[in-house]
Amino acid sequence: MKGKIDEYGILHIFRRGDMREQKCPYANIEDHMPNVYSVCSDFCPHFGEPEAEMEPVTTCTVNEEESCDGDTPMNTLKYEVGLGDDAYQHTLNYSLRINDTLTGCTLLHLCHGTVLVFDEFTDERSAE
Repeated sequence: MKGKIDEYGILHIFRRGDMREQKCPYANIEDHMPNVYSVCSDFCPHFGEPEAEMEPVTTCTVNEEESCDGDTPMNTLKYEVGLGDDAYQHTLNYSLRINDTLTGCTLLHLCHGTVLVFDEFTDERSAE
């Protein structure tokens, strides 16, 4: 899904070949000023800031001499291989490191528990 927040803080979603201004389905338009409170925008206290989606990616490196990055502590797993008289003890040293990497998506939290996930997203508001 493609979307943007325009320079006025109004949410737009790409639909039917065009960026379309999104109306708030919870606003009672008759009780508010038209075209101000009827749109989904950052004036609303439930309107979150766009954030890059993080997805945990687990990387496991098995190494009998050192950790995968030099800082991660080593773990030791001792187990028995084989059965009966042919069994022997084996020791496996390993390190486990969990990284957070970006998925390329942008999340936007809105009211009533709604979270929109955008593949392409632009925030046109000034940083001031």
